[in-house]
Amino acid sequence: MNLSTHIVKHPSIFILDDDKFYLEYMKEIIYSYSSSINTHTFLNKNEMMSHLKHKPDVIILDYNLGMENSKKITAHAVITDIENLNPDQYIVLISGEDTAPLLEEYNRYRNLDFLVKSPDVNQDIISLLNKRLNMIH
Repeated sequence: MNLSTHIVKHPSIFILDDDKFYLEYMKEIIYSYSSSINTHTFLNKNEMMSHLKHKPDVIILDYNLGMENSKKITAHAVITDIENLNPDQYIVLISGEDTAPLLEEYNRYRNLDFLVKSPDVNQDIISLLNKRLNMIH
C-alpha cells in the first residue's frame, strides 16, 4: 500500500513595527483569526530583511518606523527593498496618518493595501487576511 504524504504549509506573516506593544496587538489579532498562521515580528528593517528569503504570505508594515542615525525612517525605502527581493510580495501598510498624499504615494505599488490605525483595524486586518489567504490557498 502506497501512502502519500501531504505537507501542509501554514501561512506566514511578517509584522514590522518599531512599537513593541503594537506588534503584540497585531500578533493577537492574527492569532484570534487563526492560530495556525506562523507570525514573526520585527522591530527593525534589517532584521526583517534578513528573513525575507522565507517569502511570507503577507507583510504588515507600519508607515513610521522611528529614527535611525537622526533620520526618520518611513515605509517607502522598506517597500522598495522588499520589492527588489520579492517583486510579488503582498504588503499591508498601516499608518496613523490618513492623508491623501500618503495614499497617492503608495497606490503605485502593485501588491499593497493601505489601512489606517483605528479602532476598526482588527476587523480590517481580518478582512484583508480572509481575502489574501483565500487567494493563496
